[in-house]
Amino acid sequence: MSIASRAKPTRRALFVSKDPNRVDWFKDRLRNHPDTSLQFRFEVVDEGRELDFLKLGKGVQVIFIDLTMVANQSHFDLLSEVTANFNGPVVAVGNMHNLGEVQRCFRAGATDYLDTTNFESDFLQIEDRLGATSQKAEDEGKLVLIVSCNGGNGKSTIAVNLAAAIDLHYKLPVGIAEFDFDNSDVAGMMSLEPDFTIADLLTSDRGYDLQMFTRSLSRYKETGIEVLTTPSTLHDHLDFEGEGLVGIVEQFRAKFPITIIDMPHGYTRIDQQIIEMSDVVLVVIKLNYLSIRNTMKFLKFEIQKRAQSASKFQVLVNRRGQPYEVSLADAESTLNTKLDWILPNDPKVANLSINVGVPIVEEQPKSSLGIAFFQLADKLMTRLELAKSDAPKRAGLSRLWGLIESGRYSTPWETQA
Repeated sequence: MSIASRAKPTRRALFVSKDPNRVDWFKDRLRNHPDTSLQFRFEVVDEGRELDFLKLGKGVQVIFIDLTMVANQSHFDLLSEVTANFNGPVVAVGNMHNLGEVQRCFRAGATDYLDTTNFESDFLQIEDRLGATSQKAEDEGKLVLIVSCNGGNGKSTIAVNLAAAIDLHYKLPVGIAEFDFDNSDVAGMMSLEPDFTIADLLTSDRGYDLQMFTRSLSRYKETGIEVLTTPSTLHDHLDFEGEGLVGIVEQFRAKFPITIIDMPHGYTRIDQQIIEMSDVVLVVIKLNYLSIRNTMKFLKFEIQKRAQSASKFQVLVNRRGQPYEVSLADAESTLNTKLDWILPNDPKVANLSINVGVPIVEEQPKSSLGIAFFQLADKLMTRLELAKSDAPKRAGLSRLWGLIESGRYSTPWETQA
């Protein structure tokens, strides 16, 4: 069946390479696809040339980046530059047999990968995925990150109770990912005893597929909440790198209407990439000098240096009402943002919930903290434009990571609220 017969809309594409011979090679391969829905123009980028991204991406909906000469680090630098300055899909073009190259491409921000050793089949599959981009964007689940620039601010408690409040009031399936390998307490707060953890996905010699990802999730009671927990031992934390986390995020967004991630306190390039993928980042603070200072540094870096949208970052004050705390007005002045996400200090309720392993909104829903969490969930769902459902439903499972879908490649910030 020809591409044209599938009646896919025309998309304007750009092929970028540092080698004119590779441009000719790509053009030659395109001759086998006269009915392609992609209308290409080509750009040869000279070494050391400053790219004009406004000009480069003008009128273009998708960019293909040639990375065949993998020994040249500048190719990956180019890919990182393009993905940081272009809002559409970016397809890396190279040899999939080089697993390290594939991983580096996705770390650099590529959204798909065209295997030069299997060009004919891969090109058709990529066209199918690109043609469905608009529908996928509608189906794609929302991503909420819980971050904190200091330890002991209550990230895990917030993640657990937000998820439980959404499940109770909105009847939507919710995914939780524990990415804070050292300090996340989500599993303990929900009395989970997982058979599999994130380590099973990231250390598998054969990678993982959708079935293994789903099997690794732990369901909380008879709810719509499913959790991917941290490794059960500290030793397991040392056995894998963080690059596989991006693929796990993609799997969550495919499976759940909303996913909440308990992020680590550390700050790595992988964390930056996940922040870029997110819809809302809840930055948890306490009203003390160190927490406010470190949060100010984080926000300045993300908004001023990395040009992230300021509206994405929402500062959440936890445990308001403690002795000798900084005033809300002073905190707002220092952070240059309004603090309208506030949770009260109620250590009795919080500690009881932790000790029995049940979320506050379930164990004591009429407490000040329980009510505050339900209000917080309502604010968040309104912001994400997610409505209540009469019955549980999930985002379309068709939204799978392209290379995992093909079957040829599998992807290898404490407690008291």
